[in-house]
Amino acid sequence: SSRGPSRSGGGPRPRSAPPAPLHHSSSGMLFSSTDSCDQPPSPARPSTPPLVDPLEPLQSATSAASPSSDTTPLPSTPLLEGDAVRECSLDRPMASPTIRPSERVGLAESFINSRRRSRSLSSLQHPGLVQQMCLNWSLAESSSQPDSSEGSSEAAPSEPLELPPCMEFPVEKKALQKTALRTNKKRLLVVDGDVIRIKYKNEKKEKRVEQEWPCSQLLQCIRSRRHQRRLRLVWKFDEKPQTYIFANRTQRQRFYEAAWAARNGMNAIAFPLRRHPIGVFTGTWNMGEAVPSVQALEAFIPRGQYDIYAIAVQECVYQPGEGYESCEADFFSSIQHHLGDSYIKLAGLSLSNIRLVVLVRRAHYYLITNVKTASVPTGLGGVMGNKGGVGISFAFHETTLCFVGSHLAAHQDEVQARNANYRDIVRQLSRDLHTGNACFDVSNQFDHLFWMGDLNYRIDLPRDEVLDLIKERKWLHLQKYDQLIQQMAIGDAFNGFEEESIVFPPTYKCARGHVNVYSEEKQRVPSWCDRVLWRSVPGCEMDHEVYGCVNNVTLSDHKPVFSCFRLATYLPSPPTSKPSCLLIIRQLRVEGLRFAANEGVPDPFVSFHGPFLDMDKNGFHTSEKKKTRNPSWDDKEIPAIITICTSIHELGRQALQILVEDKSNKKQEERRTAQTRLPLWQAQGNCPDSSSFALPLTSNGWSRCGLIHGTVTIAMIGQ
Repeated sequence: SSRGPSRSGGGPRPRSAPPAPLHHSSSGMLFSSTDSCDQPPSPARPSTPPLVDPLEPLQSATSAASPSSDTTPLPSTPLLEGDAVRECSLDRPMASPTIRPSERVGLAESFINSRRRSRSLSSLQHPGLVQQMCLNWSLAESSSQPDSSEGSSEAAPSEPLELPPCMEFPVEKKALQKTALRTNKKRLLVVDGDVIRIKYKNEKKEKRVEQEWPCSQLLQCIRSRRHQRRLRLVWKFDEKPQTYIFANRTQRQRFYEAAWAARNGMNAIAFPLRRHPIGVFTGTWNMGEAVPSVQALEAFIPRGQYDIYAIAVQECVYQPGEGYESCEADFFSSIQHHLGDSYIKLAGLSLSNIRLVVLVRRAHYYLITNVKTASVPTGLGGVMGNKGGVGISFAFHETTLCFVGSHLAAHQDEVQARNANYRDIVRQLSRDLHTGNACFDVSNQFDHLFWMGDLNYRIDLPRDEVLDLIKERKWLHLQKYDQLIQQMAIGDAFNGFEEESIVFPPTYKCARGHVNVYSEEKQRVPSWCDRVLWRSVPGCEMDHEVYGCVNNVTLSDHKPVFSCFRLATYLPSPPTSKPSCLLIIRQLRVEGLRFAANEGVPDPFVSFHGPFLDMDKNGFHTSEKKKTRNPSWDDKEIPAIITICTSIHELGRQALQILVEDKSNKKQEERRTAQTRLPLWQAQGNCPDSSSFALPLTSNGWSRCGLIHGTVTIAMIGQ
């Protein structure tokens, strides 16, 4: 049977149909989010999926409503009622609010409805993006670079563009090892037409040396995340990358843009906002120590339909096959063999029996940079790896992606333990997975964050009642009692994350070897333990395609769950001699400031961060305010923020990281911080007018840490 209908509804698509992003299966029944809630599947998926949810009453009610012009449309801090408000006193230690079960159900229902409305409004706010995205989902598999006629919402230039003139950049060569040859470290990197030259003086021979390489031989130009002035060049003819240190981050960015243009030609950068659309498949499966069969992988993972595959598994432990030294090597090889030679493993790692592997199209391999991996154990004593999370992050062109696979605390009543696991993972992963500043947790680092795994949240209803509701396909009613949705509504876990509507049966605890049968062993309540969530910067173009489970894979007591996406990755901007953009922050204030370690009234100050800022040693920060949880700053106390972006459109797809810190804590390990992220896409639309914002703060995964208010304006240096 087919993989099932799309978000907009639809029945089976025959295998003889043309290749499409839809997920097919030859050996398993599939339940997906494309079924309408509490209703049987409806007919036929259109060839181009719309971004707006198929919610006619909601659309008619919201289409006339215009979003507030003075507030950035971010997920708001959940509103608490009754006893919960009293629990959130500013001076008390951070803790989960006390909420009665009936209140949790009501909050969950409101959360589900508001989530649907926000998706409809988001689509209505981006009509141009929706139309353009639908046109650009198909990408030629054989091409590693997108065609210049696709993927741009910009008008074609009236005059043909030319390659930039000769551009020179003073740099220092980073010596990888000591050599007997005495050479000056100072160099001059030159981008001239379609060649890159390096000039330097050989002190021993007392002569100047000049080397030249064609840009067609350049494989990668990698900007370091940790060192904002460092850049590496990877050539086809040299296994060792060349490392250079520029005068500042702006100079490094100008060279990066010039080298990229010289390598790809102006054909590839004819438009300021070129986009490269890609497909992403994410999947999670608690394997229950079963050996992954060929048939199970066939049903779970579609071949050749996506550019990136991220597969997370839990309880992946079995006797490896002949020729493999470990279960990890066997499993990663099985995924590679299943997808074929047109894909290559980008990264893979394990934490005990928790595994995560990311594979990409071979043609895209050199479009990806800054690949990082990290793991966080949260088992017994915070050191055992039977529970925890693993993560892989990288940049695809200019767009940053992160995938996290996790296995959280088990058992019906361990909600707070699961929440604590989430906070530990989201905080500690950023030590290695970050875009330049590890002070921000992993949820505030990347353009797109995908979180999948056996999250172990259960349904708070009696087992017999759940079984009856499953028979009646009352998915929406069951979701109101889902612990994860309740915790997201309260704000105690996965704050700011999104999840597609669930319209497939609970994936745990299933009877092995049977379809649509739940195990009676230990009388576990059937639950949606296995989930895929995501968190994206508002304004980043992404369409969720399908969310479902593979019901006929019966090797484990869990069903495999998958979620598929289409998103736009951004290409580098064309080189230019224009001045950089400025960000002007005004009317800055914080109300109700709290920290994860909340003892004592803080001395707060605010600092601004981001990989697109041209920061010196002092950075961009305000003055401190003494002993207050409601600080405010005069405009003269807020610095103008200098960026490396020369285009308002380029700056508009960035997000400014904002850190509120207590200066009274001097020691680095005791730093008390709260954080958020300000998307700039709305500011670019109102430029030169300012755009107001009111953003919720979080601290080490805790929400309800206050609100930060202000206005932001984009300007050019010299204006």
